[in-house]
Amino acid sequence: MMRWLVFVCLIGMLSSAQSNLLKHATPEGVAGQVPTGMFHGISYDATTGVGGAGSLLVNYRYGKAMDGRPYAEVELTNHAAQAANYTLNLSTLRIGLTEGHTYRLSAWVSTGALPRPLVMNLGYQLYRPDGQYLSEMVESEGEYQAGLGGAQQLNAEIIGGAPDMAAGYPPASFFPRLAIYNIPAGAVIRFRISGIVL
Repeated sequence: MMRWLVFVCLIGMLSSAQSNLLKHATPEGVAGQVPTGMFHGISYDATTGVGGAGSLLVNYRYGKAMDGRPYAEVELTNHAAQAANYTLNLSTLRIGLTEGHTYRLSAWVSTGALPRPLVMNLGYQLYRPDGQYLSEMVESEGEYQAGLGGAQQLNAEIIGGAPDMAAGYPPASFFPRLAIYNIPAGAVIRFRISGIVL
């Protein structure tokens, strides 16, 4: 009988110590469910075709690599008539930004060939002090290089109190997330994420 892993994020109050978001795993749970402590969002390119909720099918499988490190495998199947976007938020709680503190996010991501114009990146979803969505933040080190393929370590960094480039004022909180944009209609995308550290 195959045993699946449910990941529990231990974010809480962050200090200068690192938090490994996939470190603690228990051999129980159900395949196909979003990892505990994480959630995902789906959106569509409304400029073409007709789609709707449930048109992007998402399946999860959990396991441990030979070195004992837990991972999540994600399979995305776009049944919609238009491009879809997928975001895996790596926490169920927004994390507050403290002025002057540096927050570093890293993860190993591996996948096969990615169809153009698909883009995959690791970064932050930023929010205003009133809790409203502000923008996305991604650095070049957080972008998966489709031409290289295989396992790549993606990195992102944000400093509390630094103004957002788009809005011109500092965000108050963020979600760490992995985002995939422009999943073509009919495409099946598979990737593995592990070693997530904040």
